[in-house]
Amino acid sequence: MKKILILIIIPFQLYCQHWNTMGNIDTISNANGKKGISGITVYNNKITIGGFFKNEGSTMLYGIGQWNGTNWSPMSIGIWFSGSIDSEGVGGNGFALYKNNFYTAGVMEGAGGTFIGDAAHISYDITRWTGSDWFPLSPFAPFSGFNNTVSALSIYHNNLYCGGSFGNSWDAGGVHSTQGISRWNDTIFSACGQMTGDFPPNNDFFVLDFCEYQNKLIAGGYFTSIDGSPFGAYSGIAAYNDTAWSALGNGFNNAVYSLTVYNGELYAGGIFTTSRDGLTQQRPQPAWIDRRGNMQVARVENFLIGVGRDPLVAAIGHEVVAVRRVEQRGRRRAGVDADLADRPRAAAVVRVGGVARRVTGDRDVGPAVEVADLVREGRVVADK
Repeated sequence: MKKILILIIIPFQLYCQHWNTMGNIDTISNANGKKGISGITVYNNKITIGGFFKNEGSTMLYGIGQWNGTNWSPMSIGIWFSGSIDSEGVGGNGFALYKNNFYTAGVMEGAGGTFIGDAAHISYDITRWTGSDWFPLSPFAPFSGFNNTVSALSIYHNNLYCGGSFGNSWDAGGVHSTQGISRWNDTIFSACGQMTGDFPPNNDFFVLDFCEYQNKLIAGGYFTSIDGSPFGAYSGIAAYNDTAWSALGNGFNNAVYSLTVYNGELYAGGIFTTSRDGLTQQRPQPAWIDRRGNMQVARVENFLIGVGRDPLVAAIGHEVVAVRRVEQRGRRRAGVDADLADRPRAAAVVRVGGVARRVTGDRDVGPAVEVADLVREGRVVADK
């Protein structure tokens, strides 16, 4: 019997990580002479961008366009706004796929049609793509959309939520007072809270971003009051359960710009530097842990992590960041690692998979501990 040896050679190539260009978005687009991308998503298996731009090379896009892996293509004649230099509008402030239509929000007087200003395609600050062209949400209304910029879109419990700097929304049913946030059910807009604010210097009320967390819609922005509540009741962030709003701790001392959920925890970023009451210091270093009864926050370069009533420390994934020397004092209790209690230079405590662990740098150096910690002015207090 002959034995046959088959040698299979598999070639491979080692790729280095690098960025590839995708063309050149060109031509100034607004009164300030700026151009840029406001948002990016995937729709119909194509990269879809929106922003304040006019063209890519010789391809006219007008505020929104798609990339198929090789070339850019327009979506109808794009988004238009008479206040810009060349009548191009701004798309991409928000994207949403809702009830088989693709929505985008921004700064616009309309989108699509056969020419800029086409009456059948007038739609203020929000529009929807039905598969072949852009159309207003309420096509038979005298006005459709909003009276000011829409900054965010999100789907929650089968409704499309819109956030922005508007005070009213318009549809076939008339004008609705929807300051900062509005709910669209594919037929009409409705109010779900009237936002106001007292952050200096402008006392703005804008809603800038949404995400869903623990089956609630989380809104972030400049607002500090909802439906006439005292200023500071909802400082830059709030949760909505389809019926009522609730606070997330004491909030912040300035606006929340962006929200997301990662590994079951809520992250927020913005221009704040401290919590509303100033008790939770928001600094890149050291890391802070707070044991107050409300949702807690700790910041590293404007990124936050929050876990309800549990202790927390600023971290990216399982890696602890911004940890400084801290002191351990107070009596030990059952279940507390003796080495942690005895060390004068103990590390901070970080949640890993729902369990508090003592860590130094980015490595776990000891067993799990169950110690309630309060970090204040660089000190760790055990069993407070």
